[in-house]
Amino acid sequence: MGKPTRTKMIKSFLNRAINCIAVIVFVAVSFLFSNSSALASAPSSFQQTCDNIQVHGDLLVAECLTRDQRPNLTFLDLRGVENIDGTLEQHSTSQPATFQKSCFNESIEGDVLTATCLTRNQQEKRTSLELLGIENIDGNLMYTS
Repeated sequence: MGKPTRTKMIKSFLNRAINCIAVIVFVAVSFLFSNSSALASAPSSFQQTCDNIQVHGDLLVAECLTRDQRPNLTFLDLRGVENIDGTLEQHSTSQPATFQKSCFNESIEGDVLTATCLTRNQQEKRTSLELLGIENIDGNLMYTS
């Protein structure tokens, strides 16, 4: 076996550089798509046409107006709300909420959910989260984004 030529060494270096760039791009794109549902969600608007808004665990309850202005009692299972080390975060609404397993004293004002949540060290922390993507559709609470 002879000594590698300068051309072979350059080609080998370029192949490794291209592979590294491809891995970086793949990781970046994967991260963007895995977080796209939370990033793409629009602010909620239900609080503009709903009253008596309450939260009981992962259940959002409100009295919302229909198109013809009649009040309708409606319920919505909160989706994608998690306790991350004592902080409420909203992730993909394709997943059920899990915050209620380690948070308590939940309350809601407008579209802001507040609760006392446990950290990894079992410390209590008061935290709030603006709920995203929830609207009043003809008297019914629904996720729209």
